[in-house]
Amino acid sequence: MTSITIDAREAGTGKTTTVIYPKIQHHINNNEQVIVVVPSLLLQAQYKADLIKLKINPKHIAVINSNGTSANSQFVKAIQGVVCKVIIITHSAFKLINYTKTNTNLNSIHLILDEAFAVSD
Repeated sequence: MTSITIDAREAGTGKTTTVIYPKIQHHINNNEQVIVVVPSLLLQAQYKADLIKLKINPKHIAVINSNGTSANSQFVKAIQGVVCKVIIITHSAFKLINYTKTNTNLNSIHLILDEAFAVSD
């Protein structure tokens, strides 16, 4: 069964530190993969730094954006990798992924959206 949880509290109320980071840690402890979709490169870098401070091995974190190497090839490499536990991907890169060509069962991967996509996205 798929479940969707929405935390619509305003910015600055602690959603990331009190809900999202513990949820990521829980999934990693259960050997489950997590995709975190963020709106900006700055927030992407913050997530990676914070997760490392929380003792998540940097080897377990993939950072994907639409700069440089193909987002799709980066995603496939990360999602099929045994080592990668957390994929932090920007909104723009997330929309570029061709999920039908990943050859991966995405049903077993947890998806966290930090900030809703803008209408213009």
